[in-house]
Amino acid sequence: MSPESKELATFRISADGQYVDGDDAALRLLGVTLEELRGKWVGDFTTPEQREVIRANWHTVVKSPGAPVVRAATVIRPDGSTVLAHMLTPQVAPDGTFVVRGYAVDHEGTAQTETLAEIQRCAALGFRGLCLPCKPVFGPPDVDDLNYNLKELEPLWDCITDVDLPVTFHVSTGRDPRTARSGGGAIINYTIHSLAPTMEPLVNICASGVAERHPTLRFGAIEAGIGWVPWMLEAMDEAYLKHHMWVRPKLDGLPSDYFRRQGFASFQEDRAGLALAREFDLVDNFLWANDFPHHEGTWPYSAQAIERTMGMLADGERAKVLGLNAARIFKFPVPERYRNHPDAAEVAAANGR
Repeated sequence: MSPESKELATFRISADGQYVDGDDAALRLLGVTLEELRGKWVGDFTTPEQREVIRANWHTVVKSPGAPVVRAATVIRPDGSTVLAHMLTPQVAPDGTFVVRGYAVDHEGTAQTETLAEIQRCAALGFRGLCLPCKPVFGPPDVDDLNYNLKELEPLWDCITDVDLPVTFHVSTGRDPRTARSGGGAIINYTIHSLAPTMEPLVNICASGVAERHPTLRFGAIEAGIGWVPWMLEAMDEAYLKHHMWVRPKLDGLPSDYFRRQGFASFQEDRAGLALAREFDLVDNFLWANDFPHHEGTWPYSAQAIERTMGMLADGERAKVLGLNAARIFKFPVPERYRNHPDAAEVAAANGR
């Protein structure tokens, strides 16, 4: 969103961080009158976390203006409503005050309400799953952006568990994967900027307590492969145990426990992941897909690909990876002709069909 497409608000702030003045757009952005604005500190209208960031870094603006303390700030108005604002580069006025401009990029309360309504609508229509982007705010990573580990999105997880639909995170969402250019760019973009970022929302959910607070939430990565999953689980647990002095929140289990209990990942051909599936107790978490009609898929040679890559799995394990895990997670009906298999019968009974 560019400032040209939004109402630009202009504030004047003293060297000690007090609001001196604001134009009409600024007053509308904050939801205050000019009298209510004057004398307030620059961090008074945002979250406690961002307030601490501003408090710690305001001296940088005073000494060497040129970049905002925070690029994206959650504005909390006196009436309790919120809006996400993008702040532009501060400028020094002749009288020594700072001129700061910003614009609203999204009304978080409205956007979240609309999102929850859409989830409920999809559930009522009979959809079997939801797809969210790997980052809720599109673009390169920014520490000030909203993300899935933050408490602001707790109503989202409440809603998803209420409708009892699994949530998926698809490759190449949340940011543009076309990041590398020239030699090797196609391979770099596919491997690093399309597939690898798909693990971020899974780690957010496992490490932040979202999965622990919502034990029926089902979440997974789509089309990103599975070879990285054992490494991700080991890395999360290593950080939780060896960096315990910095880790918050403290969980009842290890981060990997929540993925094994509630997470999943889909793949097309992934010999490395299949070779580790049994060793890392992940047979129940992996889902095969032919990814028709994409080039990296297996169609029309899926049978050959399965035989080529799944030889180390027993028949029951294959049955789970090839369909029963998907039936359990997405609550698909299991065809009658397969129910003589004990694993299939178990899934069918759990799904009530």
